[in-house]
Amino acid sequence: MIDINKTRLAMMDRHGVGYTVLSYTAPGIQDIWDREEAETFAREINDYIADEISFAQGVSLHVLGMVTNGLFDRHPALQVVIGHLGEHVPFDLWRINHWFEDIKKPLGLRCKKTIYEYFAENIWITTSGHFSSATLNFCINQVGADRILFSIDYPFESFEDACGWFDRTDISNADRVKMGKENARRLL
Repeated sequence: MIDINKTRLAMMDRHGVGYTVLSYTAPGIQDIWDREEAETFAREINDYIADEISFAQGVSLHVLGMVTNGLFDRHPALQVVIGHLGEHVPFDLWRINHWFEDIKKPLGLRCKKTIYEYFAENIWITTSGHFSSATLNFCINQVGADRILFSIDYPFESFEDACGWFDRTDISNADRVKMGKENARRLL
């Protein structure tokens, strides 16, 4: 949340972004008052644990754990948004479904529906940081345009790259409107 004022708002206005979710991206070293020391320490810690902790895999495993432990069955109205075009999960949907349905459920897996049904009813994905038309079209094919939200991933990605790509990407106008605003209005 380093930039919640002038720059972010100007970029939003220039690119027609109506609202944004503010993300806290500053180092979490609250006890160190010297900025340089805090940034250095945060960088060292992050570099140290980067190999051991992988964000996409962690999010993927967490979401799959929510599915396999029956969380969405117990709370059917619960909605979860996964960034970065689903943190690789859409690319493994067939295999996940095969293992859940053909191997694990007969052994007592707790989820009641297929992984495809959870994506249709409880799980959304965003375009944040993934500005590839081929990848987006694959995800549309896997989870449907009704479950995808346009997102930028600012400040890690630029408004220009994200909005320029989204405006030009090879998708139908109906899907562009859904992903660009209608889905977010429906969800949020």
